[in-house]
Amino acid sequence: MAVAEVAQVGAEAAVVLTVEGDFALRRRFRFVLVKPEPSVLASAAAGGVAFGAALGSILALINDRLREALPGGGLQIGHAYLLGISRVDRLEEVWRGEVYPSIEDYLDYDADRLRAFEWKVIKAEFDRHLAEAGAEPGAAT
Repeated sequence: MAVAEVAQVGAEAAVVLTVEGDFALRRRFRFVLVKPEPSVLASAAAGGVAFGAALGSILALINDRLREALPGGGLQIGHAYLLGISRVDRLEEVWRGEVYPSIEDYLDYDADRLRAFEWKVIKAEFDRHLAEAGAEPGAAT
């Protein structure tokens, strides 16, 4: 695909996201809300039950913080981001490359509000939850 074609696809996708486009999509397709389910991670995470439980606790914490920062609860992080993670280095990769950029957008790049979502804060919370779940912090790295 040529660069010009990519730009055209992006421009067309942007048009679909207008208010009129949103209504048009909603008339043609059925949308099903799937809320984040942290408990899924305890049994489905690749790093074992303790690792998955810690992932679930972190997901719940992140979404609690987002609800505090953005009343209404419409913008949250889903559990699918964290499925299949079995190592802390992979969690960091997903955090920095996928989750945190979404949160930056949700919070309009406000540095004060973003501090609670920085990797070092999340990592410390994850280690605490991992220890509470019965594993050594960093054990699954």
